Amino acid sequence: MNIHVVYSSLTGNTEKVAKAIYAGYKGGEKLISKIKEKPDISAADIVAVGYWVDKGGPNTEAMKFLESIKGKKVFVFATLAYFADSEHGFDSVNKGCEIAKEAGNEVIGHFVCSGPLDPAMIERFKKMAAEGSTDHHAYTAEKGVRYEMTKAHPTKTELALASERFNERVEMQRRIAELKK
Repeated sequence: MNIHVVYSSLTGNTEKVAKAIYAGYKGGEKLISKIKEKPDISAADIVAVGYWVDKGGPNTEAMKFLESIKGKKVFVFATLAYFADSEHGFDSVNKGCEIAKEAGNEVIGHFVCSGPLDPAMIERFKKMAAEGSTDHHAYTAEKGVRYEMTKAHPTKTELALASERFNERVEMQRRIAELKK
């Protein structure tokens, strides 16, 4: 099966996952592109779309790209500066899946993992706290601990898992196609 990995990455976290998925795929033709390159995905049997989470879902560039895909099998992956196994993590990747489905695609799987928050954002949140903001993003010591912990992500294990999950879903599609022959 021909695949095309397409991604948007702000700080390099989503790019790492995209490259791991791309490098791990051995089942056919493969391409990898940044969304901003406006890639032609017409030859792909499966499109893997990755994004960094912004406001609980795909960043704007990735959202528009997901909305533009029609009639494809899609694998969605995301990175966020929060715990991947949290409700926020699930909701953030699920939002991308919903957008892909609403555009008329079949979502064959998804993956989400943690990544470090952009240091400029941390400074912005610290400034909010210093100014007495009650915004939920305002810096706290507890959030500082999480920011430190997510600096180590995505880990080699997470990158391997992203590749494994993608390949498993592609293999499932290949086997289903064989059954239909």
